[in-house]
Amino acid sequence: MNATIRGFKSGEPYRVIKPIPVSLRKANGQKGWIARFVKVNIGIQADTKREAIRDLRSIILDCYEDWSKKSPKKLSQYMQTCWQNLQQHVQRKS
Repeated sequence: MNATIRGFKSGEPYRVIKPIPVSLRKANGQKGWIARFVKVNIGIQADTKREAIRDLRSIILDCYEDWSKKSPKKLSQYMQTCWQNLQQHVQRKS
């Protein structure tokens, strides 16, 4: 099952510049749902699909905040790729 994140809460200082594809699936052997932004390797598990997508939005913004504060040299090559992929979808509002 797939979903798309097209925006954040109105008060957030970020915007979606390219829709974020979300992979949704039932948690294996557990109650709940897993939502993942595969291209950036970010995921979360929650009780419902709605909560999983909501929590994924929050984690995406947390990662953006964290990675934007670091020098690219401080990120591994893999994390640099994740950061570049995230920047293709999310941007700080000016």
